[in-house]
Amino acid sequence: LSQGNSISITDVEGDIIEFNITPREGYEIEKVEYKLLNNAVRDMVSSPISGGMKYKLSNEDGAIPNGTLLVTFSSVYTISVDEDIDTDKGTVTISGSDKNGVLKVKDGDTVNYTVTALKGYQIDSITIGDVTQTYSGNTEAISDIFAAQSNTKISAEFSKKKFGLSLGYK
Repeated sequence: LSQGNSISITDVEGDIIEFNITPREGYEIEKVEYKLLNNAVRDMVSSPISGGMKYKLSNEDGAIPNGTLLVTFSSVYTISVDEDIDTDKGTVTISGSDKNGVLKVKDGDTVNYTVTALKGYQIDSITIGDVTQTYSGNTEAISDIFAAQSNTKISAEFSKKKFGLSLGYK
């Protein structure tokens, strides 16, 4: 097991084994298998518990045959909108996020986001994690994607649009 993940056997009776699996923070259970010595995989019943899952392996024909419990964990990242964005000037939305602008994703998942300047404003810059992209001109909306590789905040800076006016005399 990787450090911080845990498996605990909670009940053993000849034909039933129950165990809890709890991933450490930043991980989730991706796959659980009980593989027999002949490589056949036994089905298990699962149910959620606080912070993890409970699994029950049973054998109506008697004792549980010898095998190996295989557990695969995957990284889970938090993608969020920076709370310091001036929402009077523009917005940042992350597709699929909760009402607080937070999205939980696995490593490599595609994250879709949109930055929109409100009327009279323009996008000056967008920062994703440590990478900032600047914009010039009257950029009002940007939609893009990136692959999740860590916990990431998305931020944007906005400014008043600049209008040019030229007058000609005859």
